[in-house]
Amino acid sequence: MNLTCSLPKLQVIAVDIDGTLTDRAGLLDPNAVATLQFLIRMGIRVVLVSGRSFFSTGTLSTYLVGSGLVVAENGGVLGCYPHSMHVLADRMVVEKALAVLKKRMGNVVQVENMPDRITDVVCRRTFNLETANRILNEEDVPAKVVDTSFAYHIMDKRCNKGRALQVLAQQYGFDLDRCCAFGDYDNDIPLLEVCRIGIAVGNASSKLKEVATYVSQSKYGAGFVEGIRWLIRTNLL
Repeated sequence: MNLTCSLPKLQVIAVDIDGTLTDRAGLLDPNAVATLQFLIRMGIRVVLVSGRSFFSTGTLSTYLVGSGLVVAENGGVLGCYPHSMHVLADRMVVEKALAVLKKRMGNVVQVENMPDRITDVVCRRTFNLETANRILNEEDVPAKVVDTSFAYHIMDKRCNKGRALQVLAQQYGFDLDRCCAFGDYDNDIPLLEVCRIGIAVGNASSKLKEVATYVSQSKYGAGFVEGIRWLIRTNLL
């Protein structure tokens, strides 16, 4: 894509955590952390967008970037931690979906013990994703099972990271046309699609790379750093 300096500069960076700022083992890249803090000093607003719980995502935001602005649980909940929280998902729908899947698929549906989850249920990747979503459609349950590459998440069908970021932008007064999103997997596709610029790190899924404006050669946190350098080089930051 041909991007020129005549375009308005970006004001917001929305970034996924696991696989984008961290490595596969979940360790934060120190250079990525330093780059986040560099962005804050530049006056850039940073939003952490994650499949993690609202509480863990919010705590990371507080320590890493100081803003508390987060989208968590793959778009089921958002807010400014610890001051406000806005739930988009219907937890009762998720519980119904879990019951249906257990009834139809049996013990292969294994739930992770995560009591801090507000809007979704996290399962091990021990069952067929397509079969699970077909069952939910057959049973007319308005839920979906999403693969984050780390786990399966049973979610309200209406929710995704992109929709939640749109709500957050409305609530906190920032323009998604001046926002760049970073991600690594298919569940980040709606996030990249609602922002003017989307960057996929080098370890990203092929589907995410297809919708990205720029694909980093480097993987994980190093790919995030490379993407920020590209934005600076092209006068977008």
